[in-house]
Amino acid sequence: VASVATYRGVIVPKKKEKQRVLTEVKTIFDDAINLEHILVLYKGTGTCIFFKSFGSEQIDPELIGGFLSAVSSFGKEMATQEALNEISYGDKMLLLADGNLIRVALVLGKNASLILRRHLKEFISTFEKTYNEVLPNWRGQLNYFKNAGLIVDDLLNTSIILPHQISYDFSSVKDLKNPHSKEVLKVAQSCCEETEREFFFIATLLKDASEMTNKDTAEIFMGIKELRDRKILIPIEISAIEAHPISQQELNLINQKVVTLPNLTNDEKQKLVQDLSQLGPIEREAYLTSLSKQNEIVTAPIKTTTVEGVDVDNKKSAKKGVRELMKRGKIADGKKDHVKAIEFYQSAASLASNWELTDDYVRIEEIIRKTKIEDLKEKKSQLEKEAKSAVKAKNYPEAAVKFKYASKMASEIFKLGDTSMTKEVKRLTNKSNEYEKLK
Repeated sequence: VASVATYRGVIVPKKKEKQRVLTEVKTIFDDAINLEHILVLYKGTGTCIFFKSFGSEQIDPELIGGFLSAVSSFGKEMATQEALNEISYGDKMLLLADGNLIRVALVLGKNASLILRRHLKEFISTFEKTYNEVLPNWRGQLNYFKNAGLIVDDLLNTSIILPHQISYDFSSVKDLKNPHSKEVLKVAQSCCEETEREFFFIATLLKDASEMTNKDTAEIFMGIKELRDRKILIPIEISAIEAHPISQQELNLINQKVVTLPNLTNDEKQKLVQDLSQLGPIEREAYLTSLSKQNEIVTAPIKTTTVEGVDVDNKKSAKKGVRELMKRGKIADGKKDHVKAIEFYQSAASLASNWELTDDYVRIEEIIRKTKIEDLKEKKSQLEKEAKSAVKAKNYPEAAVKFKYASKMASEIFKLGDTSMTKEVKRLTNKSNEYEKLK
């Protein structure tokens, strides 16, 4: 009885924590890689007051103009809009949300995760609170927002894809609580020594730590997280490494744009020119492009969601809507229609996120994770059966393909936090390779 109680009281919670961290960090990585640009527009004039690009490729100035036009005009001719709005723009996705004084757009390579959607709302709230004395009467001064990148990283975790260096404050090392953190730190030091550089990338650290230690990925993730949280692993901002001085021609162009602006005094215009000259070329382009067409951004009334006859227009009705969607999801799940069930659960999570029902959101996210795992395990099992049937029929090419797909299913299950799948991925990959040779 005592051993059962220990298992339920200690071991099970620890396993759940490992799964939660693995899923959380994987999503943070995915979201950081998915985010290509962030635009913050002042709703009073449609001016871009903060822009940052996270892509490695140089962005086309015309593309910046297109983003700005799409973002600023959204909602003008709409009766209602969502609290969070996702629109396609070419091969990109724009995730838009409004505060009282700003509109923020994330330019993404694919659809936003529910966690990223929640973080965007938190970013808007934090940004407006941070600059609450500036925004209501803002008159074009850009220097106020020069540190807004810190808010971006704090809430959107963008620094995780940057190169990192090791802080040599060893007093912090002594205080590490996670037993895996010191091992991960040793691997990080090894990464720097092998490359003879003072920095490394988290992706490289993760790979090397997996190979050099006997720890599973979740344990390594926990170590990396603590080292980052304690500022022992510090991201390096590389955007200013090769800063080029502004040319006289560029300065003249800025002057030409700024001098035509209405409602600014000469002193304010001179200060604005100075601020613009200190920005990077991409950020400067975004600001200047938005100056050419100054229009107030219109926020349409937030759309009322209807769930099974329930009009969702406040937190109480949102809770009711969440319960209804979860009920439908469970019915679909009971019929083994996992795909439909996940659709209902994701709608419930989105509704909970929009109305800041944090506890409901966290609970639903865990249900979604478990349902996805169950769905993938059934698919993996079916693929293995088909592979074994192919072996009996001596159809080795077919068997190799089926085992390969089953291995991919196991890999996806692992990514969702089931660390027991590490051996399964290897086993199924070896099976695929075995029958590949018998073709």
